[in-house]
Amino acid sequence: MPSETDSIIVGLFFAIGAIIVILAYIPCLIVIYRDKELLAQSCYMMMFVLGFVEIAACLLHLYVGIGTMTGFFYHLPLKWNKLSGALMEFFGWHYYNTSCTVLSFNRCLHICAPNIGNVLFSRKATVCWIVGCFLYAGLWFILLTSPYGEFTYDPNIFTWEFSGEYNQTVKIIDYAQNWVNFTPTCICYAITLGAVVYKRAKYAAADSEPMSSREKRLFIQLAIACLYPVIFDQYWHYLNNLLHTKLGLRQDFAFAWAEFMWITVAGLNPFLYLTLNQTIREKVWSLRFQLCPKSKVTPLISVRNSTIHVHETLVRPEV
Repeated sequence: MPSETDSIIVGLFFAIGAIIVILAYIPCLIVIYRDKELLAQSCYMMMFVLGFVEIAACLLHLYVGIGTMTGFFYHLPLKWNKLSGALMEFFGWHYYNTSCTVLSFNRCLHICAPNIGNVLFSRKATVCWIVGCFLYAGLWFILLTSPYGEFTYDPNIFTWEFSGEYNQTVKIIDYAQNWVNFTPTCICYAITLGAVVYKRAKYAAADSEPMSSREKRLFIQLAIACLYPVIFDQYWHYLNNLLHTKLGLRQDFAFAWAEFMWITVAGLNPFLYLTLNQTIREKVWSLRFQLCPKSKVTPLISVRNSTIHVHETLVRPEV
């Protein structure tokens, strides 16, 4: 059992991480909502909905951080802990995972086959994709609130884990379905990058022409969006225990890092938006000046008097 000081430090770590992600996400969602042209695009519509889902997930991570600091989970009845875990899986993982797969398919079609993309991701079709992601995540919510599934937070090791009679079976199903999502996501992003390289080689003025900054940002963004969730999933399922058994890292700290990585997964999209998405980054920067307008200062106007001895006086016009 960790000490009270350890619990406070780890819980504070979780809470601060969740708050940072929420604060980073809010201006991104504001600029997408205000720009009707962006919101009309299928990818930004899905990104907008995903943003609210991830903010809900971060609120749950904040709840975990506060509960860890206060020892709340030691006294939480199992049914409420189980409900919290089902909500965490719904908002924090399964909707996110499925939505990212759909987004990768969307980006791939719009690069490789835009006419098909316009049909499969029309406004009504995009709403259907979003509803489908919610329904799939809802199936996991039903499973984890049923007698056959259990996902609870253990304050002794600072992380969520599958528990109950069928925990190993549910864990295997969870791991398998993650790869069902990861595989097409990686394939779609690989095709997207390949299409960009092909078109660049076809239309570039010279083969030796360096990559543009936009192309570099696209490569980095897709690589991070594809690989980081896979790394997190492998760490959560296997590597955290490996660090404890093979490298001697304290079990609670090894598992606490898995929980913190989960928070950073929620923060991955706003990080990419604010650093590599030029459209959103510039609009968020302009939003900063809209929210903090400069104080109005009346300009000084020079008036030259027509006298024998010419001199200037400064006049401030009335406003």
